[in-house]
Amino acid sequence: MSGQVSLVAVIDAFLREDFSFDEAHELLGPARKETPGAVMVKPRPDCNLEWAALQKLQVEPGGPPFLAGMSVRLEQPVAVDFRALTKRFGPEKEGPRLKPKEDRHYLFQLKGEDYNGTLILDVPGGSSSWKRMVKSQILRRFPSPKLEQ
Repeated sequence: MSGQVSLVAVIDAFLREDFSFDEAHELLGPARKETPGAVMVKPRPDCNLEWAALQKLQVEPGGPPFLAGMSVRLEQPVAVDFRALTKRFGPEKEGPRLKPKEDRHYLFQLKGEDYNGTLILDVPGGSSSWKRMVKSQILRRFPSPKLEQ
């Protein structure tokens, strides 16, 4: 997430069934606070994260939680190549803005090895180039039908 890791590689890993909370903590940092629905992460000092959270979903009563999402806000925006994301996941859709000067929200529908999901990137201003400065992202995945049964 510090700009040294390929976003497409992180997304592909996240959409695999074996991507775990341990891998998410290794990527983002250790747990700081935990609630029934989320784990707030203490970002590592050497990364560009202002804050990060892992979203938990209880699929089975008493069973282990499912890692449903990762949300990060960057200290400094990083350039993201939308061309690579479009090539891998298809074209983005621009989400609605509640205020005219609000960041633009770009949504990608993800198809992964084991899961499908959604990527939302927040881009300040109105850049329409292939490289856009991203200041936060939300990555979500959905349990497979076999987990929901």
